[in-house]
Amino acid sequence: MWGYADFTAKAKLYFRRASEHDRVDEEFSIWLLLGLEFLLRAPLAKASPILLAVPEGPSILHAAGFASASQAPRSIPYKTVCDRLKVVVPEFGKVHDDAMYLANVRNEELHTSTATLANLENGAWMPKFIRVVDVLIAHLELELTDFLDSSVIEHARALAYEEDAKVKRAIELKLKAAKEFYGKLLPAEIEQRRATPAPQGRIYDEVACPACGEIGRVFMKGVRSTRERIEEDEILTEEVAVGVAFECPVCGLTLTGVPELKAASLPTEKVWTWAADASERFEIENYAGEWEDYGND
Repeated sequence: MWGYADFTAKAKLYFRRASEHDRVDEEFSIWLLLGLEFLLRAPLAKASPILLAVPEGPSILHAAGFASASQAPRSIPYKTVCDRLKVVVPEFGKVHDDAMYLANVRNEELHTSTATLANLENGAWMPKFIRVVDVLIAHLELELTDFLDSSVIEHARALAYEEDAKVKRAIELKLKAAKEFYGKLLPAEIEQRRATPAPQGRIYDEVACPACGEIGRVFMKGVRSTRERIEEDEILTEEVAVGVAFECPVCGLTLTGVPELKAASLPTEKVWTWAADASERFEIENYAGEWEDYGND
């Protein structure tokens, strides 16, 4: 119950369930958020299992190795874990608020009627998640890739950004300039610019330009693919892509990176579902006749 190795093993188990999940949905997120709590408790268990025990009853004695059959031991709540980590892990103070935010997201999802994760962009919580995990893993002197799949790490890091007043101000000026340029265009020029073809070989999502309202393109970079799953006669795979740039062919607005996309209220992530025909993959039709004849010779 109190062992350091048990907490790290359980964190790995839950993180692995997330990476092996075949959809980009709330279940993927929940496995990561549940696994995080076990990783949060690991530094306290390593320092002293007693740090995880509530002071009431026999819990401290149980954590010290003196089991009692009269009453089940209890561990401290999440908030107390985070408060104690600020003392045990020197760098944890920098991510304490992130850890509490993640706990609130998890609790709202699990204990209220609100579909929190369904309504929350991954960009709102995954950067906080990876920051907390980075601090814990560094303190424990472990390898991050032993806990999280490299694709999940890339996904979280690609969404990471820092709120910066300078970036927001710069984007406001870019939007203003693009809007003024658009207002000076003749109708024929607008039509001509609308017909500008997209660059070849790049994946993108079409969205309304925040400056002029015309159709622009958020160019995407694939960061993670789910495991394949079979539904009826199709093999489905979901691919997560993160925005790397925005271009409007009409007003000429260009933005680069998650911080600028976020500041302009543009999408920073998209999930595509790819389908393949299961019968072609496994050549089911080729075996149908043989199966019908089985046992009739």
